[in-house]
Amino acid sequence: MPASRILGRLLGRKTRNQESSPTNIPAPASTSPTVPIPSPTIFIAMQNSGILPDALYRPIIEYISEEKALYQLTLASQILRLEAQRVLYHTLVKDDLDTHKGFLKSITRDPRLASYVREYSLMATKTIDKELWGLLALGLQSMTHLSSLGFRDHGGGPSASKILPNCTFQLDSLNWECNSDEDFLIKFLATQPRIRKLSLAPSWGLDTFREVPPTYLPDLEQCCGGHGVLRSFLPNHRITRVRWIPDLEEPLRPDPIVLSHINQSVKMLSFGGYFGRMELPLIATHLQSLEFLELIGLHVSVRVCFEGVLDQYSYAGPDLYRRQTCS
Repeated sequence: MPASRILGRLLGRKTRNQESSPTNIPAPASTSPTVPIPSPTIFIAMQNSGILPDALYRPIIEYISEEKALYQLTLASQILRLEAQRVLYHTLVKDDLDTHKGFLKSITRDPRLASYVREYSLMATKTIDKELWGLLALGLQSMTHLSSLGFRDHGGGPSASKILPNCTFQLDSLNWECNSDEDFLIKFLATQPRIRKLSLAPSWGLDTFREVPPTYLPDLEQCCGGHGVLRSFLPNHRITRVRWIPDLEEPLRPDPIVLSHINQSVKMLSFGGYFGRMELPLIATHLQSLEFLELIGLHVSVRVCFEGVLDQYSYAGPDLYRRQTCS
């Protein structure tokens, strides 16, 4: 039986079967005739009196992943509507711009819905129009409990100053794939001490070096980006996981500062991406603290050249190596 019908019965919503028997739920075939089956009205009374806790039905609703089923639950009863909306508005990671418009209009009209949002991501593949820019600014301000944010404008232009001012949420994770946003974004990061996971565009910080002070993002553990990102964040933070994605204009010689900090604290390194990268032997002697090494875009025919570098690692999966001395 669909979850919406089960929960509807539990909280008193009539189904077709109940319409012909408004006072009793039909007994299952295995139920003894001598065992009375409670009336739906009993559950309504229990809920109204607080005897039926939300802990009874909330886990069931949270388990439902199909949006259609959740929308059906919003029609079942007042209680189920609130619980279904809590799930429906928890996460939006789609790229369809019209979907985002509808979502943002809903939460800006109803602060209760905005308070449910925990994860929001828009990686635009089409041009964002003026209406959506305005909705993004207002919508992000209303997401006071947001913990994970991802954003990229179509074309990757600067966007932070358009939509991040006056936001009060405290993020755990930020994936910001816009270019030329360095100055404003660093000011924004100063207001986000809880961020543990940070991902920035590979070209971020390549033109002008910006060292981020240790008081910014004191709990930062994971960092993703190009040479400029690593040069900005590694020196003053205890980062243990790095995804190094070289940019097209990234230098092909290793930066001693970046390498020294990789050697000191990084335990897992993912190295490579869409464009060419510096040769692995140039950084091999600085990977002593690594436990896992992932090589992106390294073909088998090329890997033969690096057999000496990889001798101290054991194969742990596609392009993933684990240091043999690690337990």
